[in-house]
Amino acid sequence: MVSIYSVEGRIYAPVALYDYLEKYKHWKCKISNLVWNKITRQFLLYVVVEDRVVINESKGDVLGIDRGLKNVAVCSNNMFFNSSRINATRGRYAKNKAELQAVGTRSAIRRLRKHSGRERRLVTCENHRISKEIVNTDFAVFALEDLKGIGKERWLDRRMKGKLRSCSYHQLEMFIRYKAEELGKAVVLVDSTCTSQWCSKCGWIDKKSRHGGIFTVFVAASS
Repeated sequence: MVSIYSVEGRIYAPVALYDYLEKYKHWKCKISNLVWNKITRQFLLYVVVEDRVVINESKGDVLGIDRGLKNVAVCSNNMFFNSSRINATRGRYAKNKAELQAVGTRSAIRRLRKHSGRERRLVTCENHRISKEIVNTDFAVFALEDLKGIGKERWLDRRMKGKLRSCSYHQLEMFIRYKAEELGKAVVLVDSTCTSQWCSKCGWIDKKSRHGGIFTVFVAASS
């Protein structure tokens, strides 16, 4: 039961709580938002809850996670999550978006909004699936690159900045973080400088070591 204040007074309405949400029933409510869906003609209640989770000191193996455009995530244990499905969907919707914007009618605008919701839901679903698979591994700590402000780098061209704006790397980080904390695991951010050129075995950094998705270790011959 939720209490909603309206222009006609306070309304008490029942809420459908699914079984998998029962564990959050006693968590503290931080913020809520009531939204009216014109299509389904239903009210949707969005609630943000929090609970204090005590995370032990980093005890256990660390899993490195690299986020990118070609692969949504690449883990240091050779787990690859390809972004072909997301990129194909985005390409299809981008083509439809350009065609509908060229028409410019009211019905075309309605279809644009509908397509935008579908694309957003697909990306969110994929990030949920990937983050769940990652945090359910045997690793206790997950290390991700600190990509804050990556879209403002001066060396990026206009095309690359556009790709980064459509990339949901921050959402994936948030999903991994809260799912890991729920399991009592930790998430740490590391400096993203040269992480793709850095050998995890010996710490050697060389631009020549990285060729696309292949990393080569150069061993100096002893005299």
